[in-house]
Amino acid sequence: MKSTEMTYALELPDDAMRQYIDSSAAFSAWEEASAEAARVRGGMYWHKGPPLTPDLSYLVRTSRTGGEKCLGPRSAETERIYQAFIDR
Repeated sequence: MKSTEMTYALELPDDAMRQYIDSSAAFSAWEEASAEAARVRGGMYWHKGPPLTPDLSYLVRTSRTGGEKCLGPRSAETERIYQAFIDR
């Protein structure tokens, strides 16, 4: 900082400081919860394969608007994705 610059600090009353700390903590918790909710919004299910390969199944992710996206055939990776989704 240059010696010609001045720094100003505003002293807050104790009640105002507590309110600031509480609101900051509440906002941080809301941000974390919002991010977590976005990760688990919708659903997942295993879709059976076509009639020619009925033993094959695919992991499908559904959106809250009704859209669906195939995440791939059943594998160790898709099993892990599904389990992580269910565990939340």
